[in-house]
Amino acid sequence: MDTTLLELMNADFGTKENIDQEIRIVNGRLGQIEFDLKSGVTKYTLKPLAELYGDGRGFSSADPTKSEYQSLFYSIERSILTYYEGEESLTDGIVCLTLDRMGVNPACDPRDDELCRCLQFDLRLLLSLENYSKQEVRQAIRTISKSVQRHSRCVTGYLEFIANLLG
Repeated sequence: MDTTLLELMNADFGTKENIDQEIRIVNGRLGQIEFDLKSGVTKYTLKPLAELYGDGRGFSSADPTKSEYQSLFYSIERSILTYYEGEESLTDGIVCLTLDRMGVNPACDPRDDELCRCLQFDLRLLLSLENYSKQEVRQAIRTISKSVQRHSRCVTGYLEFIANLLG
């Protein structure tokens, strides 16, 4: 978690539940966000993903049915869906390759993989505000990767599945 960001935002918002609606992305590639405080618009650069892992939630695995992990799974799948909505050439195979790479190291070098870059930005934002360990993030990514494989009846079977589920 990013205690600097939380302290800055909690001073104005009171609780982190009120924060999410106020964050605007300035430059996702650089991890830059902005939000309104009583003192005016504040710009902030999110910490690198590798610096944001916390101690975690204390369970042996990241179970998508547990309420403690729903925001983690939702954030990853929402990120994939948002990217798909803007990039209709995305396929389940590309999603699977990206998730497999990130399942080993979520903070891997995205190179020219824009989906990876988007996922990492959304994870940086989530982990700035929530306490998840590296192991929990890796488990969630691997679980979603298995879901992609399970729902890939056609080129975009998984993508259509989450579009219907989350869209």
